[in-house]
Amino acid sequence: MSGPAPSPLPSAKPKASSGRNWLKGGAQYGFALMVGIVSLLLTLGVWQWLVLGQSRSTETEFTLEAEQRAEGIKRQFFSETSVMRALLGYYRASQNVAPEEFRAFAKVYLTGLSSLDSVQWAPHVPGGERRDWEESSAAFRFTQADAHGMAVQAERRGSYFPVVYAESAMDGTPEMLGFDWGSDPFARAAMMAARDSGEINAAAHIRLPPMADDTPRIALFAPVYDGGEQVAVDQRRKHLKGFVVAVLRIGDVVQGAIDLMPRKGVDLYLLDSSAPAAQRVLLSIMAPGSKAKRKPGAGPAMDSGLFHSSSLVIGNSVFTIYTAATDAYGDRRAATTPAIALAGGLAVTLILFIYLVSLANQRARTEQVVAQRTAELRGVNMRLEERTIQLEESETELRAAKNRAEEATRAKSQFLANMSHEIRTPMNGVIGASELLSDTRLNASQREYLAMITQSADALLHLINDILDFSKIEAGRLELEHVAFSLRDELADTLQAFAGRATEKGIELACHVALDVPDALEGDPHRLRQVVINLVGNALRFTERGEVVMDVAVERMEDQQVRLRFAVSDTGPGIAADKRKLIFEAFSQADTSFTRRFGGTGLGLTIASQLVQLMGGRLELDSSVGRGSVFHFTIAFALAQGEPAHPPAEQPSLHGLPVLIVDDNATNRRILDEIIRGWGMKPLAVESGPKALAALRNAAGIGRPLRLVLLDMMMPDMDGFAVAKEIARSGGDERPAVIMLSSAQKDEMARRNWATGIAAFLLKPVRQSELLEAIFAVLKVTVREETAPPEPAPHDRPSLHVLVAEDNAVNQRLALRLLEKRGHRVKIVGDGAQAVEALAQDSFDVVLMDVQMPEMDGFQATAAIRERERGTGQHMPIVAMTAHAMRGDRERCLAAGMDDYISKPLRAEDFYEVVEGRFASAAKPHSEEGSGP
Repeated sequence: MSGPAPSPLPSAKPKASSGRNWLKGGAQYGFALMVGIVSLLLTLGVWQWLVLGQSRSTETEFTLEAEQRAEGIKRQFFSETSVMRALLGYYRASQNVAPEEFRAFAKVYLTGLSSLDSVQWAPHVPGGERRDWEESSAAFRFTQADAHGMAVQAERRGSYFPVVYAESAMDGTPEMLGFDWGSDPFARAAMMAARDSGEINAAAHIRLPPMADDTPRIALFAPVYDGGEQVAVDQRRKHLKGFVVAVLRIGDVVQGAIDLMPRKGVDLYLLDSSAPAAQRVLLSIMAPGSKAKRKPGAGPAMDSGLFHSSSLVIGNSVFTIYTAATDAYGDRRAATTPAIALAGGLAVTLILFIYLVSLANQRARTEQVVAQRTAELRGVNMRLEERTIQLEESETELRAAKNRAEEATRAKSQFLANMSHEIRTPMNGVIGASELLSDTRLNASQREYLAMITQSADALLHLINDILDFSKIEAGRLELEHVAFSLRDELADTLQAFAGRATEKGIELACHVALDVPDALEGDPHRLRQVVINLVGNALRFTERGEVVMDVAVERMEDQQVRLRFAVSDTGPGIAADKRKLIFEAFSQADTSFTRRFGGTGLGLTIASQLVQLMGGRLELDSSVGRGSVFHFTIAFALAQGEPAHPPAEQPSLHGLPVLIVDDNATNRRILDEIIRGWGMKPLAVESGPKALAALRNAAGIGRPLRLVLLDMMMPDMDGFAVAKEIARSGGDERPAVIMLSSAQKDEMARRNWATGIAAFLLKPVRQSELLEAIFAVLKVTVREETAPPEPAPHDRPSLHVLVAEDNAVNQRLALRLLEKRGHRVKIVGDGAQAVEALAQDSFDVVLMDVQMPEMDGFQATAAIRERERGTGQHMPIVAMTAHAMRGDRERCLAAGMDDYISKPLRAEDFYEVVEGRFASAAKPHSEEGSGP
């Protein structure tokens, strides 16, 4: 084999150049020759090293094989002793083992273990009890084996160990029965050692009466004691009950372990280390063609160059597994590796020499290719530089586009803020004027028109809030509060706002909060209320009959945190599977046709879902068409400071009080039953008026009259008023107190209470605190818990002198009417400059400052007032009164020096709470002559 011929030299070059090329090529070939010689020398050295290492490798390989073979034999021995451990556990678990039980138990192992010769039970029989044993059965005699292996009568000894139960894989079990293991010196020594140690022990060289062949066997003895395990040696000797015995064929055990291992050229011996030299060999397995055939007892050949020994320990008995290599072992491992290495090295040397010659010829061509590739790389580098310039230009354009997008976002936020202010300002006048008008004397038509105005204004305000909330969430500018609140009161207040809608549609609205749910929590009650309003409002809108139920339960309770599961279920039409994802998308509804029956912006569920995500949960839907829907989510809340995880709900003063619950709705009955039981009372729930009257008569007839009736107003056939009327007719001192529960308005119910004798009316879903207070009130029971001091009456509040800075005429009149209605004196100014001037001329208790006003706005006016106060040390309370409701507006007002914040449209209760709640206690007395409005 030869490399490619060198390229011919160009004829145009001079002879001197040709000579130089020849010398250069000769140097290249000389290098190839030198490398070939070095490679040949290395090959010879490696071959000699491999020859020397072959013997060491053979010895190591033999040792590993011998250790693996010895470990396999040990595992086989311990595997075969599984019957001993099983029978030992059987005897420890049962005081008496019948022959049938022993036979059935042993047969399983005799069929599964090929080397198991027999399994026996040999009890410990003291010498004085031998006669009793033999007389108990005519066929049972104590025997021993003579010199020929025949069974003869046993000699007299101090104790015996006769075979009572025996099962064998072969015939011969009857001859074993009665055989005294104590007559065999090897077996007796092993049994005494097992008795004292409490462990399984072994004995070789044993002979049973039916053993007619020379197959070497080994007996395993496991001691059994009375009363379970014994610790001390003297206790073991005293409580010995007998031995479980297993006889193994040694050849089968060893052969089963080494059948899968190649043993050509290897002799194997099993030695008894404790036996005399003549009896030391228990088993010998010679390699095929071995020159030194050995039988058990003949002694192994110790002249082998390679041998290995390993100990097999069974209790106090030690056996040796001896392995010796024969000449055939070395022949099988002839020194082929060095020869292969030599041939391979020569081949590599030749190939390397040829390769170097070829490499010298291709070097020139390689240099040409490198030059060509270098030129190509220069072109690629130029194109990369051009691409880099283009990327930099693209990055500049992207940065400009990002800036434009951010500017658009800021413009959008500013637009939303301005729109919020501009829409809320007239809405403030509409809602405020409606509230003031509702306090005047109106006829039925006028009150109906006023209700239409109020509902339309509330709907428009709700729409505005939905759009603003969605924009805040979309821009990532919505923040959560972390304040303390009462969960049950918050949910009851929220759901009671829907009571009128539920009554109009004939739908039952219920709220169930499990008893183990903590009430005092810390979180954002406003956002929780917003989620509940959206879910319950949707359920009521789409449900035509049946019920809408709010359910709250504990999902997980930790040290200072609880994760609650909220679920709103309805009996509406349900939602198809292909529409479930759509309803959570913005401005989408399950029904998008122009003639859809239900309105709405399609933002409610989107806002609810994103609010739940902000609070660490996920809003999910389970629904089936025609069966209703269940919206559920989980939110974690912190426990309020000092609030136990499970506050006691039982009221001692009501313990054992019998209460009748009357409601046609099963959900309401279940909720009221759970609440009443939680307070320690004994409820009885019925679903109709006739059953309620029957229950009252039955209770009175047995002398256990019911003291309280919780009565639903809206029931078919016989409503709550009819039931209450029948109860009132019964008369007597034992007549129960009646509390009416209904989704109708209280004033509508109160118009009929004169004819029914109803003690109290509560709006459904009922607040637990209101229900408990009503029960205490109608039963005239004193509450043991501390109660808060009563709120001062309106005439006890001090009159405030209030300065209102507002540029809108409608809002000026609204603020004036709201404040004068509560007995406060008011001065109205149109901008910030007039407010600063009014404060310089007169004294006021509080200033209501609009933020957006002409000439001087609220922020500028506040800054001027605070600057003037620095020299006097005084502080005038200033409350921002603005239609700005975006995130950060409250913080901006407080940072500008204002003391509080009221968002428009004004709600009377919120307005009074801020103005009177914070500043009434610090009000100064003013005379009517001191200053005018």
